[in-house]
Amino acid sequence: MTAGDFLLTIDPSEDAPGPGRRRPSIVKAGILTTMARVLSQASQLAIFLLAAHVMGPAQFGVFALVSAIALIALRMAEAGWAEFVMSWTGDDEVPGQVLAVAILSGLVVGSAGLGLSLAVQAWPGLGDAGRLGMLFSLWICLATTWTAHNGMMLHQERLAASAAALMLGEAAGFVVSVWALLEGHGIFAMAYGRVVQQSVQLALAVRILRTRPRLGMKREVLGQLMRFSGNILAARTISTIRIYAATFVIGGFLGPASVGFFRLAQRLVGALAEVMSETARIIAWSMFRSARTRHGSGRGFQEEAAVFFPALLVLAVPVFVWIALEARTLVTGLLGPEWAPAAPVILIVALSQCLLLPTYASEPLLSLAGEVRRIPRVSLFNAGVAIGMALVTGPFGIMAVALGQALAAAIALATSIWLQQRHAGLDWRGILPGAFRALPALGAGVALLLLLRMQPAVEALPPLLRLVAVAFPVLAIYALGLALAYPGAARQAATLLLRRVRVAS
Repeated sequence: MTAGDFLLTIDPSEDAPGPGRRRPSIVKAGILTTMARVLSQASQLAIFLLAAHVMGPAQFGVFALVSAIALIALRMAEAGWAEFVMSWTGDDEVPGQVLAVAILSGLVVGSAGLGLSLAVQAWPGLGDAGRLGMLFSLWICLATTWTAHNGMMLHQERLAASAAALMLGEAAGFVVSVWALLEGHGIFAMAYGRVVQQSVQLALAVRILRTRPRLGMKREVLGQLMRFSGNILAARTISTIRIYAATFVIGGFLGPASVGFFRLAQRLVGALAEVMSETARIIAWSMFRSARTRHGSGRGFQEEAAVFFPALLVLAVPVFVWIALEARTLVTGLLGPEWAPAAPVILIVALSQCLLLPTYASEPLLSLAGEVRRIPRVSLFNAGVAIGMALVTGPFGIMAVALGQALAAAIALATSIWLQQRHAGLDWRGILPGAFRALPALGAGVALLLLLRMQPAVEALPPLLRLVAVAFPVLAIYALGLALAYPGAARQAATLLLRRVRVAS
């Protein structure tokens, strides 16, 4: 059963009347988006691991610092243009006008990045960082325009076109990055790949949409755009700074090598987290927007949330728990003993991601509820907590920083749930029981994993083979536990599977 099938069938009430019967189209969109994101993250993670192996912790840490600054700048350039298009229901000319604004935004931020990079390059000993910043400045211009085009494709429900463009761009970027790494281009290799990736994706999107940027946006619409964008920009920039604050603090206190270890942990876990968050975000937009359309307001959010959040937790939590428990085997098997100090950090970062899962839907929920203005203030508070924890724990090593960020994640979870309950009308007391039913299955899977790891025959296997040997029986016992916890979902999944077998035959 695919993740999409499970989202289609899981429902705390077992029988899902009404909305449950219109979910197949949403599920298919979710599956398509998931496939694209899985391929994207697999490609990026493979490049990331190859780069870590080729460059080593110190040089890799330099790349991590520069790319973190570039990503913050990209969030500023994107500024919620795509989300405004996705939520737009008025004049058909407005998306083209927003596209023009997005292109201008990318050029402004990219030009500022170019100027800063030229200044850095002139500084003694920072020439490589400056040249890397120039490449990222070009990437910002391309990526901002691509994001706006992608928002237009999602607005038009052209999910297949969006996924195809994403995957083809990733394939091109992967080839270029691997070639550049093997040819010895070092920290510039991944930047070359990103520029090629965005160029291909943008070219395909332009060909698919054939939408030209338009000028002449009405003052009223421009005001709406600026207010919406300002809230999204503030929230995302603050959130991104919160995520990378620990990287900058570690770089200041502990040096590039420690940055390399910490960033490796973030990236290994983040690859899966990005797949989960992007898929969850797209599905949340679809589900909660449909609820608003049916009810004329956010009154139907609770019904959809009682399906969405349990499905998200049941599918995502076991993945992060597995990464946490197998952190040392994973990192030494992929990169060797040189990177073993990153394993305890991976464990903490993975478990912290479990706390952040419910936050994935906050932006769609509050945007559709007309309360997007609430997000920046809470994001600023969460960012302040994360940055404060990083500054306090930085002098004590990367483990202390990781634990401080875990505490910050717990606070972010609390504030997100408060926002969803206060301003989107959710009641988490009616949502959690649907997820709690999976706890026995999760416990059985963890117990089996720990038991298998102690077997001499399993311990004698090479690290990566040991991961595979343990994963299959653990996955089987978890699936069996879910079937017992959600019998209605199991029956519907079996029916879907039989139907597909019959069609295939």
